[in-house]
Amino acid sequence: MTEFPHAALCYLTEPTPGQPVINVQTPDGKLTRAIVNHDQLKLLIARAVRIEYGYVEERA
Repeated sequence: MTEFPHAALCYLTEPTPGQPVINVQTPDGKLTRAIVNHDQLKLLIARAVRIEYGYVEERA
């Protein structure tokens, strides 16, 4: 699958302390929420930084 809908909204919340939840709303208004464990959260953060800024070695 190469076609994906664009997120109208995408954000993290913490409705219960220590329990991160990712929230994604598609243009049709559908909101999907999912609990993210701490390992998944760490990977999301690391990959987001890599996608946004690239590897340090690539920028050098």
